[in-house]
Amino acid sequence: MLTRQLVVLMAAFMSAQAAIAQEDETIPDSWSNELWREKLTSTPAKAKRAGRINLGFALAQLDGDRAYEILGSCWQQIDPGVKKNILNGIGRVAGGTSLLNDSYFDVQHLGMTDPNQDVRRASLRYLRSHLYQPFIGTDNEYRAWRAATRGRKADDIAIAECVRFVESLKTINPEDVPAAIRRLEDTNHFLRAHDAAYAALLDGGLRETIDARISEGALDRWDNDLVGFRIHLSFYETMATDDPRDRIQYWLDQLAEGLAARIEGEFAPGFLYFLQRLNEAQDLRAVPFYIGLIEADDSEHVIYYVGYFGLSRMVDVPFSRYHDAAWWRRWWTSGETGLDEDILSIPIPKLASPN
Repeated sequence: MLTRQLVVLMAAFMSAQAAIAQEDETIPDSWSNELWREKLTSTPAKAKRAGRINLGFALAQLDGDRAYEILGSCWQQIDPGVKKNILNGIGRVAGGTSLLNDSYFDVQHLGMTDPNQDVRRASLRYLRSHLYQPFIGTDNEYRAWRAATRGRKADDIAIAECVRFVESLKTINPEDVPAAIRRLEDTNHFLRAHDAAYAALLDGGLRETIDARISEGALDRWDNDLVGFRIHLSFYETMATDDPRDRIQYWLDQLAEGLAARIEGEFAPGFLYFLQRLNEAQDLRAVPFYIGLIEADDSEHVIYYVGYFGLSRMVDVPFSRYHDAAWWRRWWTSGETGLDEDILSIPIPKLASPN
């Protein structure tokens, strides 16, 4: 009886939550500009919501320049804490080829010119999460950029920034390259939801430019920020394929390169990033590859990293520092792995040993 009552209560709760979610989506569309101004100017300090409505997220869904029109008419009457939440929420990613609210950069301009220093800092932080412009120097840098981009749709501005970034990466001083790649990684949440931005980077020659800067010594292939971006890039480049295993193969190739490039000592952190992504994918095709990694370098480091973080978690074999290449080879051929034949039929690759 108690269980039945609990089920009824849970069903009622879920129904109420669904109704709230639906209301969250439908109410802002019906709000007049006057109602929007009332909600924005009466929301308590630092609040993100007016009732159940997340103000920034809801503003991001408005068509055309309406968000900027509403905010521009009452910006000075909005609490500074609420302003910061709006500046964050209006950059909400929606996915697909159209990402940003058309007036996103116009709204951020309200923040960049706000009399409150905390609001200006917040706007600068959010701008940098959608652009590669550092805006580190004087206010004149921002003003010049604003004058050059004012009146254009936000998506068009963002895509143009991708093209500009690649061009600048080709020519900037070697010591400035790592910081530029860091800005690239900082925008990944934006790029992951915006196919056109990724395409603009690749069409502009980003991959070739990165390879060239690595070759000249301006960038370490296993730099943390670069590896992070390469992981996300592999998602984009295999997004259109029918077989997500293409992405797995890319990660396997990166691990092989990382092993071959390793010199004595710890792995570069980037190597572990790729290992972690493979573990999360739980694609058993990686198992013979992992054994190949250990056979190529039967050192204590590889046995630990690949055995503990890779094999033991993927095939449910407790980790042991005594599980060296010979042990895993015997396990692979024992007939007691519990793996399907399509996995066991994959040969263990012979990989290059470390330098």
